[in-house]
Amino acid sequence: MDALTREILDLRPDLVYVCSPNNPTGVLLSPKELAVLREAVRDVAGGLVLDQAYLSFREGEEDLAGILPGGDLIVLRSMTKDFGIPGARLGYLAAPVETAAHLERVRTPWSVSCFAQTLGLAALEARDYYRRTWRDLGELTRALREDLRGILRSAGEGEVLPGEANFILAKLRRKRELLAHLARRRILLRDCASFGLSDYVRIGVRTGEENSRLVGAVRDFVEGTGDG
Repeated sequence: MDALTREILDLRPDLVYVCSPNNPTGVLLSPKELAVLREAVRDVAGGLVLDQAYLSFREGEEDLAGILPGGDLIVLRSMTKDFGIPGARLGYLAAPVETAAHLERVRTPWSVSCFAQTLGLAALEARDYYRRTWRDLGELTRALREDLRGILRSAGEGEVLPGEANFILAKLRRKRELLAHLARRRILLRDCASFGLSDYVRIGVRTGEENSRLVGAVRDFVEGTGDG
């Protein structure tokens, strides 16, 4: 956070855009860190955009009314990710009234299709189902994180980083070899080299059965019992 605030003060950007939980790390800004960031932005920049596309996959809910006052913050949320409707490309923005009014004046006409609106309304009617789904996914994420952390750490093959999203970031000692081993078993992980993280992969959390397949394949790799 210190490095980020120093860069903001040095560069004095017109706008600061932060993803929290972050992609690909899954790191979530604490309320204290958000307050520090807002203070830095308020001094030198035009505003702060907080992308919370992955927020629903953590425990607890954040009250937008508690973070919006101040006039310097725009919050983005993704219904596409929250409700599993990627074809709809649907999301929403929350901001102080004056900021929202300015954005409305430059909004692209017909920015949300009738199809996406219909899907979004239907998803909102099923919020209890989705809350249960998010809770179950959180439990699967915690279990997978612990399983992989134990296997990789005990074998000296890598480290699983903490995070609060529906994916896991891991640093691997033999990334290329493990990815090839998993690919032969029809399991693909996201290589994070394009993020500038050459030794890291991002692991999407799937069903319990699929997660178990991944854990078993990683265990075979570190124990040297998998295919060559």
